[in-house]
Amino acid sequence: MMRAVVDHGTGTAAQVEGEPISGKTGSAEFGDDAPPQTHAWFVGYRGELAFAVFIEGGGAGGSVAAPVAADLIIALDEELEAAASPLASCVEGSWPTFQGTSERTGCGLATGIVEPHIVWGTYVGIQGWLNNPVIVGEMVYTGSAGTLRGQPDPGDGVYALRLDDGGVVWTHPAGNDVNGVAVIDDLVIATADEGVVWALDAADGSVEWTFPSEEEVLGPVYTNPLIVDDLVVVGSAAGVLYALDVATGEARWTAQLDTSIRGGAASDDEAIYVIGEAGDARAFSLDGVELWRRRLSFESLTGETLTARVFAAPTLVGDLVVVPYIRDTSYPSPALVALDKYIGSIQWEASDPDSVLDVWGNLRSSPAVIDGELVFADPIFAGVVGIDAEDGSASWALDGGTLCHAHWPSPAWSGTTVFIPQHDGGMYAFDVEAGELAWSLYLGAGAEDGAFPARLLRVRCLEETAVLASPAIAPDGSIIVGTTEGFMVRIVETG
Repeated sequence: MMRAVVDHGTGTAAQVEGEPISGKTGSAEFGDDAPPQTHAWFVGYRGELAFAVFIEGGGAGGSVAAPVAADLIIALDEELEAAASPLASCVEGSWPTFQGTSERTGCGLATGIVEPHIVWGTYVGIQGWLNNPVIVGEMVYTGSAGTLRGQPDPGDGVYALRLDDGGVVWTHPAGNDVNGVAVIDDLVIATADEGVVWALDAADGSVEWTFPSEEEVLGPVYTNPLIVDDLVVVGSAAGVLYALDVATGEARWTAQLDTSIRGGAASDDEAIYVIGEAGDARAFSLDGVELWRRRLSFESLTGETLTARVFAAPTLVGDLVVVPYIRDTSYPSPALVALDKYIGSIQWEASDPDSVLDVWGNLRSSPAVIDGELVFADPIFAGVVGIDAEDGSASWALDGGTLCHAHWPSPAWSGTTVFIPQHDGGMYAFDVEAGELAWSLYLGAGAEDGAFPARLLRVRCLEETAVLASPAIAPDGSIIVGTTEGFMVRIVETG
């Protein structure tokens, strides 16, 4: 009946090309006028998308609201067609935010490194899983946990280094661990466990603004800052998402999630996507209107429905919001789920129909996107794996590295090479096109030419040598990454 309304009834103005719309027009009377005024309505659906058009005092639904519904569907079709490109959003030049882009794709356009060499290592304090360096121009910026992770110490702060030689240009001290950083224009945005967000002058580290005011208390702010349009978006341990004015630091809007926000948010410049620790997935418009929400869960091996815990930022690819999550144990399929970015419906739950791996572990990192595939390091496989972004099926695995049953860093890639640090203190480069481990390099202090020390050849999964932070790729293709021993390291092509 609703299809007939649009095909040859009062809603013919809602007709569009492609999959047909079904709907119902309405003209709702209100007020005391004679004859009464009417609101214009059109309510309908197309596939999995349901919608309502309401125009206050608009008149007739068929002639006023139905054409708006058609315009909406046409606009969405154009968005979906643009999003369907298999190419990920990549950065060419600067790497101003976690994983290089606001979509969190980990994609750089520089030439990959074939023969690696560590050209400098500068002590900046402990680099944890949120201390991901960013690169803008000839500068490297990072937050630091100082000498004591999770506790105040004199080394906590923001560090600015020269890319060419690793020299420290300035530091900004903090009262507790500094977590993520991002750069917009001439500002370095940083979050910290002391419940503060700073905007620092990128040239000298002076404070441009601080959020919140001295009277307010946020609690720890873990997330990597998201820069979208003229907003700085961060989340707190209390589950509050803050959208701050990038020029003034004033809160434009806030939203309360159910639990703490760990990894941060992602954006396609049209909406903001964020996941709370207890699987509370939400999408917001840039002006703070909630677009959809969904609670993420999974079926346990015993058939129970359990909450999916989320520590990582979502990754955007095409029209999908891909969410890595944590489960109660190992499973026969990857810990990834993909949501439709427009309405939040589940598009796929990752699978392994060809038994690429025997078992899959928990994911605390965000995958990179390579030609339509999601690439990451599974914690109970010593290497990297690829997942088809179209349907979530596991497609390949490349062995290499050390099995440590722990993994935090998110990968970065350029050319055909994926760069991924591991828990044994090494940086590993996998050539996806060739299907092999290209090289590995030990990043620990005292290493000679990046060779793994003899003691680590026997026991390699040591917490003090682990690399937990995610790498950044410089415009020349060199790699910057921090270690838990407290060093920021630059890897370049030999020669």
